[in-house]
Amino acid sequence: LVVTVGIFNGGTKENIIADQAELTGTVRAFNREFRNSMPEVIKSVVEPVVKGYGCSAEVDYYFGPSPLINDHEDLVQIARGAASKEMGEDALIPLKKMTGAEDFSVYMETVPGVFGYLGCRNEEKGIIAAHHHPAFDVDEDVLYHGTGIYVQFALDYLLSSPERLRPEAIYAAPFYNQRSQSAGDGMEKSYEEILRVLQCIGKDPAGFAFRG
Repeated sequence: LVVTVGIFNGGTKENIIADQAELTGTVRAFNREFRNSMPEVIKSVVEPVVKGYGCSAEVDYYFGPSPLINDHEDLVQIARGAASKEMGEDALIPLKKMTGAEDFSVYMETVPGVFGYLGCRNEEKGIIAAHHHPAFDVDEDVLYHGTGIYVQFALDYLLSSPERLRPEAIYAAPFYNQRSQSAGDGMEKSYEEILRVLQCIGKDPAGFAFRG
């Protein structure tokens, strides 16, 4: 748990005692349930303290993005495999827990997902500044690896289970719904595109059960 008070505003002049003050800060936690309890925890600490000085306090708490936790192990393994195929095993580097906020967690509250970093540091080009630094820059020569990992992940995800290649599962994706004029047209396009993908990567389409 990290609680940071980054703003403290109060008073209008150096020789006048302020009648009110405002403190603003952030809370970072690695556990979703514990984080949800923080409004009451903060109130239980603040209210007795201000009461001791004959004051009162109002706690206004709002939740930003929740902690981003890669807790879908099956997707993590598929992503690791995709990155290894694209960039080699040496590209996989374990990361320690970080308290930075990431709004991708909002997606993961609704659907399973996995999140990772694509390294863009290049000392030879002088690209060494960290995020949020005024000199931060990106080595764009690595960006195509990100595309490769995305594509490889999608293929490996589909091929990891024949159930994911069922026509109704494919057609349910918004991508196909938006591209087709009718249900029949969408199903036909889905079959054709999946078959082309399987053939391009050397997979025998006959080995997969396409069931209606």
